[in-house]
Amino acid sequence: MSCCGGGTIAGGQGAVIQSAQTPMPSAMSAPAIGSGGMILLDYAGITMQTFTGSNTGATYRFGGSRLTGYVDTQDAGELLSTGAFTHASTVLSINA
Repeated sequence: MSCCGGGTIAGGQGAVIQSAQTPMPSAMSAPAIGSGGMILLDYAGITMQTFTGSNTGATYRFGGSRLTGYVDTQDAGELLSTGAFTHASTVLSINA
C-alpha cells in the first residue's frame, strides 16, 4: 500500500520499505529494491526502530505491530548482524 508518496508495506508483512530520499547519480548505479529477492526477518525488539540498508538505501521500520517483514536480500546480512532480528526465512524471488 502506498499513499501520498509514503512507503509501501512489503508483501503485506509489516516492515515499511521506502526508497532512499537522496537521488541516485544514475538509474543504472544500483539495482531496484527487491530485484534480487526479498527475505522475511523477525524483529526481536520492542520499540519502533528504523534501519537503513547500506546496499540498497532502503529504509525498513520494525516495532510495535510490525515484528515481521520482508527486506531486500542485499540488506539482510547487515540487518541480521545488528542482533535486532531473531532469524530469516522465506526468500521471495522477484525475477520471473
